Amino acid sequence: MEKIIPTGERLLVKQVEAKSTYGESAIFIPEAQQIKERKALVIAVGKNVTEVTKGDVIRYSDFASPVEMEHEGAQHLLLRKEDILAVIVTI
Repeated sequence: MEKIIPTGERLLVKQVEAKSTYGESAIFIPEAQQIKERKALVIAVGKNVTEVTKGDVIRYSDFASPVEMEHEGAQHLLLRKEDILAVIVTI
């Protein structure tokens, strides 16, 4: 079993899936045509990242260039700290 530990100002995140594959008018929208939500669950953080912690849900930039990688059988993204726009808190 491998453990991925991000270095410096990087985060390992798992993208939150879109809620529905149907549009507002109940028309099926293929996955390739869906607008991907730029929300992700933080799995691990590098030691220079202090604003977010493991378990936070974040919103990241549309212009981010994440590195895609497989971890524990699922697709994950490796992001830079500066690509984070906000931490999403449920109240």
